[in-house]
Amino acid sequence: MSERQPGTRSILVFALGSGGDVHPSLAVSKALRARGHSVAVYANPYYEKAVRGAGLDFRAMGSQEGYLDAMRDPKLWKQRGGWSVLIDHMLGSMEPLYETIKQAYRPGETLVIAPFSAFGARIANEKLGVPLVNLLLEPLLLRSLDHQPGRIVDPRHLPLVRAYRRAMLWALDRFVLDRMLGEKTNAFRATLGLPPVSRFAGGWFHSPDLVVGLFPNWYAKPMRDWPPQVRLTGFPLFDEDEAAAPVPPAVEEFLAEGEPPIVFTLGTPMRTGKEFFHTSAEACRILGRRGILLSPFAEQMPSDLPAGVKHFDYVPFGSLLPRAAALVHHGGVGTIAQALRAGIPQIVHPLNFAHPDNAIRMVALGVGEMLRGKQYTAPKAAERLDSLLSSPEVARRLELHAAKFQNQSWLEETCRLIEAVPLRR
Repeated sequence: MSERQPGTRSILVFALGSGGDVHPSLAVSKALRARGHSVAVYANPYYEKAVRGAGLDFRAMGSQEGYLDAMRDPKLWKQRGGWSVLIDHMLGSMEPLYETIKQAYRPGETLVIAPFSAFGARIANEKLGVPLVNLLLEPLLLRSLDHQPGRIVDPRHLPLVRAYRRAMLWALDRFVLDRMLGEKTNAFRATLGLPPVSRFAGGWFHSPDLVVGLFPNWYAKPMRDWPPQVRLTGFPLFDEDEAAAPVPPAVEEFLAEGEPPIVFTLGTPMRTGKEFFHTSAEACRILGRRGILLSPFAEQMPSDLPAGVKHFDYVPFGSLLPRAAALVHHGGVGTIAQALRAGIPQIVHPLNFAHPDNAIRMVALGVGEMLRGKQYTAPKAAERLDSLLSSPEVARRLELHAAKFQNQSWLEETCRLIEAVPLRR
């Protein structure tokens, strides 16, 4: 790491999770480095090439084998099992992450950027006084008693709704989250002389210094009972340079052969999507539309793809989606944002984590549909796609929301907020 210059900071960035989590952190890290700060990125060795390719200082966290084992775990893609896998990883990395920060922390110089799942960073913030900025990719963890995505409440009923939601969230914390998180977290806290924590998701998750929501206020309207340190800056479209990059020759050839295709994906790390891709290929056949199936795992593809349907390992969305007709995907917030920017309709087939919440918010914008679980059949997908692609109202809303991406400055605003967090001496 280069010597720190006067007025700049030594910033430790913990880029944890899958690619959709890591890449926005790299975009912020690269921008902070360009502004003169010293930046070290802690990530799994699986992402070492991406970190170094961005011109950033890489520090290893965990093992590549452990990361790949987690990605291969079929429970990761189940609604209940996925949270269990995530929590096991959160608790397993808690103590080493804390020790890493403790060793690197220099009062008056150091600031940490990490996701909510980095419990070790939150504990270091509490015990050592390390300034901490949380990057929050999705609004699911910003609880509100006033609002539930996709539902409009009559103001006359709001007191009753608030009481009901308060009781439900208390029960979720008390009987689920506290039991899953409390024992190991509080045992570690006790070794540091810190009191036990309960109701983790009720507020402790979030850094008291700053939480940057990487989504716009028209996607998630700020609520009066959100934590006061939350600031929204916009969707982290980290591949903005790719919009001008050529697509691979084989993809370019396919795109030039006919009408814009419908794109289908469940995200790069998804290894158990065979049924989804078979169903998607059949939906294209029913519609008589061209399609692109995106996955690095060719074994998930049907052996006899319909005419006009092709499989590709990977194509950057920044260059592909503006030339596509529609997108069908798992519901990652970054993928939703890419489709919104490209001005194309989308269907979300949510898997787990925040995907259902993201889908509900997308549907509320009037630009797509959600098909859960067994709802995702070839006839149903074909029907919904045909409806979306032929609707003048959907086209109007797509144009309206795509225009909101013009001249957005999420990265500049995010850096400015981070730089305003006081350092502690």
